[in-house]
Amino acid sequence: MGDKNVVLLLLAFFCGVAVTSGYVYLTAQLAESALTAVKNAPLTSGSLLNNIEPRNQSPAFEVVNTASLTAKGRQLPIAIDKIQTLETQLSVLKSELAVQRQLAHNYQLQLQTSSDFQQTLLTQFDQQRRDHEWAFQVETALNDFILTADLSIKPDVVNAECKSTVCKFQLTAPQGNDNFNHHHWREFNDKLIQQTFWQQFKSTTSNSTDTALSILVSKDL
Repeated sequence: MGDKNVVLLLLAFFCGVAVTSGYVYLTAQLAESALTAVKNAPLTSGSLLNNIEPRNQSPAFEVVNTASLTAKGRQLPIAIDKIQTLETQLSVLKSELAVQRQLAHNYQLQLQTSSDFQQTLLTQFDQQRRDHEWAFQVETALNDFILTADLSIKPDVVNAECKSTVCKFQLTAPQGNDNFNHHHWREFNDKLIQQTFWQQFKSTTSNSTDTALSILVSKDL
C-alpha cells in the first residue's frame, strides 16, 4: 500500500504541475492577445483627447489664421471692384480733359483768327477810298436805327465811318448811366442784325466791354 501511495502522490504532483503550467501559459496568451487588440484598436475621441498634451495647441491657432485669410480673400474681389471703378472714372476724366484741351485750343485759334481778320479789315479800311453815296447811306441808317429801335438803353455813337466796302463803328454807353453793361450790347446787336441795311455785310468782327463797342464790317468775305 505504501508504494501505491507514493505513486499516487507523484502522479498528483505532476498533474498539479501540468495544470499550473497550462494555466500560466493560457493566462500569458490571453494577456498577449488583449494587448495586441488594444494596440490595433482605432482611437476613440476620448483616447484622442487623453493623448493630446497642453503644449499641442497649434491647430487652434492655425484655424484662426485660416479664418483671417478667408476674410481677406472675401475682401479681395471688393478691392478689385473699387480699383476698376477708379480706373473707369480716371479714364472718363482723361477723356473730358482731352475734350476741354481741344476746345481751349480751338478757342485760341478763333481768337487768333479773329485778331488776324480784324487786322485785315483795318488794313482794307485804311487802303480804301470813300464811296460817299454808299458810305453816307450806311452811316445815316445806323444813326436812324439807334434813334428808332426799341432798346432799353440807347448807346451813343462816337464814330461811324465807311469807305467803299468796309465800315468802322465805335459806340459807348450813354453818359451818366451806370446801369449799362454787356447785356445791353447784346440787345443792341440782336436787333441790329435784323436790319436790312446791315444784312448786306458778309464779314463782321467786334470788340466790347461794358461801356464800349467797336465794330468792323465788310461787304466782302
